[in-house]
Amino acid sequence: MPRSRLLVAGALAWALSGCFFNPPTVDWLDDAGGSEDAAVVLDADVGVPPEDSGVGIDIGVVDTGTPDSGLDAGLEDAGPTDAEPTDTGPTDTGPTDAEPPDADPVDTGPVDTGPVELCGDGVLQAGEACDDMNQVAGDGCNLSCAVEDGWYCDDQAPSRCGQLPVLTIGGATVLEGEEATVVVTLSAPAPLPVEFRWSTVDGTAVATADYTPKSGVLVTIPVGGQSADLLIQTAADGVPELTETFSVELAAITNAVPGATSATIDVGDDNPLVERGLVARYFLDEAGPMDSPPAAVHDAAADPLDLTVVYNGGTPDFIELGTGRGMEWNRAGRNGRAEASANNKVRTRLDGSRTATLEVVTQVLADDNASRLLYIGGSTGWGDLAMLIAGNYLYMGFDGFQYSWSIPTSARRQHVVFTIVVDTTRQSSNDRRIAYVNGQSMGNGSGVLLGNSQIDIRSDHALVIGNTMGGGRSPEGHITYSAIYDEALTPAEVQQNAALLLQRDDAW
Repeated sequence: MPRSRLLVAGALAWALSGCFFNPPTVDWLDDAGGSEDAAVVLDADVGVPPEDSGVGIDIGVVDTGTPDSGLDAGLEDAGPTDAEPTDTGPTDTGPTDAEPPDADPVDTGPVDTGPVELCGDGVLQAGEACDDMNQVAGDGCNLSCAVEDGWYCDDQAPSRCGQLPVLTIGGATVLEGEEATVVVTLSAPAPLPVEFRWSTVDGTAVATADYTPKSGVLVTIPVGGQSADLLIQTAADGVPELTETFSVELAAITNAVPGATSATIDVGDDNPLVERGLVARYFLDEAGPMDSPPAAVHDAAADPLDLTVVYNGGTPDFIELGTGRGMEWNRAGRNGRAEASANNKVRTRLDGSRTATLEVVTQVLADDNASRLLYIGGSTGWGDLAMLIAGNYLYMGFDGFQYSWSIPTSARRQHVVFTIVVDTTRQSSNDRRIAYVNGQSMGNGSGVLLGNSQIDIRSDHALVIGNTMGGGRSPEGHITYSAIYDEALTPAEVQQNAALLLQRDDAW
């Protein structure tokens, strides 16, 4: 046997013996045949530690002549198996990962088998508000298949789109105590139900006191409809006053384009300026101080008689006060005026009449020998029918005669309403001519007007504001309103007009 194998076998036998102190002794013998492997005896004296019994173990191994077979038989490993613990856990039966290392994970989610969304294909799909089979803006359905502002689209395939109508509210004018009808209109019949809410908002008119308020009222205009009426009740208070206003406002508009969403409601006084017997009325509101001087002042009554403005020496001028506009003279006795022939409706309505009323809003600071406020006559004299002022007295000219009243101290040189009422049919001479300031009677005055006396209007005379036909009799101050009636206004009518004119003497 080769020496190398014997060394290995001996070392192995020594290790298996469990003895570590005395290494084995190997004697090398040659057999009779001279062959190195013919007869080999292995003596292994294995020592034990001192506490061991000291018994020696001899292991003899006979080589049968077959190379290595004796050694293999003698070295059969009978010792314990590998001491590493056995894994007794459950066997992993999961699927074998067949993917190559570091490969991206496989998406194991459900496969999407739905249709592919495509804006512009004419098919309305999830996420699309419309699809008109194109991707063109400005036709109601935009590039992203969303409905454009001011348009509507149906749910057909492809979508059909149209422009929404414009919603607009209009104003209204009523008298106190009447029901205001406010109309809301669409520019075209409603393609879809149109909804909005409306509310009232105070102006100079106050909720409850002047009208019944509303808040957030829902209104629906059905498909095919084109308007809706909003009804608001106003209140009558019986007090002469200016026109008052409130507004109606729209909100929360759907399926329509907002147009005018707020409107003003004018509530006129249920006791407006008296119209009974009106012959001519001049509000004198044609110009203000910054405007070009007008050529004429306009008559607001039927069959209007406009008066030509005669400018002289810088008069008259046109002014604007808190109550309205008017004519002004910077000094008494000037020639400026507004006039027209009286040979027209004035003469037709007043000549031969036994009744009349003159009405003027004015402030006179000074006069020049009885300045004329409202005058029907010639170049001189008291006039056919006229209102004049001299010092602290108000005068009436009637058929060439004059009648006067003392102006109360509180009303002198103030902005006031003067009214003179004539009715020669009255039994008492004191009732045949009555003068008022701001609607209050100024007493009997002086002068006796004969019963059934008639007004005599000459054909060559003129109707003049602020002067005579020839000039030279203007007041220093202003006139902002003048009117003539062929009827004798009642005390209540006089008071009604005065209350309104003190607030506003321009056109209503």
